[in-house]
Order: sequence, then C-alpha cells, then structure tokens
Amino acid sequence: MLGEESTAAGSAASIEACTSALAKYDDTYLWIVDPVDGTTMLVFDVKCSVVSIGVAHKGKVCVGVIYYPYRDEMFSAVAGCGATMNGVAIGVDKGVQSLSRSLVMYGHHTQREARETMSLVGSALAEEALALRNLGSAALHLAYVACGRCTAFTELDLNSWDLAAGTLLVSEAGGHCTDMRGNAYGVPTRDMLASNGQGTVHADLLDLLKRVGGDRVLPAAIVDVLI
Repeated sequence: MLGEESTAAGSAASIEACTSALAKYDDTYLWIVDPVDGTTMLVFDVKCSVVSIGVAHKGKVCVGVIYYPYRDEMFSAVAGCGATMNGVAIGVDKGVQSLSRSLVMYGHHTQREARETMSLVGSALAEEALALRNLGSAALHLAYVACGRCTAFTELDLNSWDLAAGTLLVSEAGGHCTDMRGNAYGVPTRDMLASNGQGTVHADLLDLLKRVGGDRVLPAAIVDVLI
C-alpha cells in the first residue's frame, strides 16, 4: 500500500516512496490510497473532501474509486470497462469544445514557488476560460471532470495518491490526462492536466500553461508540506 499516512511530508519523500513501491511491487497489485483528500477543507468543515483509492499493476492504474461522502457519490472505474457513479455510467462533457467555454478547476499550493506559479496560471485562466474554481481536493476535481460537472483540472506537484484513481476515472469517461507539458500520465506523474479531451480544450490549456510558465518541473527539494 502506498499512501500519505505512511509517507513523510514533502515532495522528495513522496517521490521516493512512489519509486520504491513501483519497483518493489511491479508484479503484484499496489494499492494507492488517500483516506482524506482535501484535508484543509475537512478541518474548516467545508464539505469537499473525498476518499481516493487506486490500484496499479505493473505500473498502470487498473482500478480507481473516489467516494464523496457528503453527497453519497461513489465514482468508480476499471481499465477498459468505463466509469460509473453509483453504478450508472458517466462521461465527460462532450459539448464544450474550447477553453473559452470551459469551467476549469485548479489547485493552489502551500509552497511559495509552486503557489506563485499556480497564481500565474489562475490569472491566465480567469481571463481565457469561462469560469475558474477551486474545491480544495484534486481527486474531487478529477471526478468532476469525469462526470461532466467541469471541463478541466490542472495543478502542480501532486502525489500519486491524489491522482491515481481520478485519472483512470477521467480516461475511462472519455477524457484526457497528461502532465502539464503534455506527456502521458503515469503513476509517478506529479503535475496534472485533465480535460474532457474535446475540440481544442486540452491543446488550448497546454498552450496557456507554456505561455505563463506553468509547464515547468519544480525541484522536489523545494516542497515542504502537501495537504
């Protein structure tokens, strides 16, 4: 099992834990678990926290489950079998074809350099997207992309347990997940761009990230605490 509660704080520690787990358990099933994604929201009694559980085999996520307890919504996906919410098939919003018509979710950060970069990204998105929101949980943002409640999500320097389940949900719901430079998602991926994959949405977002410097890789040593 790979998860936040069994890993020291900071990006360097989470990178090491992920790398070690993938190497050690490549031939078996690796459970990637975040029992509370959206800790700050939970502390302040803002009901936007979820449970996120992904299962990987040979480095690929094959099962993903996100449970949103406040609305009793269970999002789930199995590789090659589609995505559901409470047993009913879900899909991305195929009606939005461009960034200018998109509702985009994004995340801030506790570390200064990452926070400053995401502030630049947020400012650009506020100008070019239809609307910009932050619910405080990366996994919930991904679930919302998967079920069509928003168009896209982006954030720097996340952990494997923030992303594993949600990225499978998005992919199985017909969307597209890459890092912020356009590279294909893998369990070690630490920054995320997920979208409905329709029209020019993903390409528009990649172009915006490149223009404002949101596509750069942050050094692992600079991050102290992730919540």
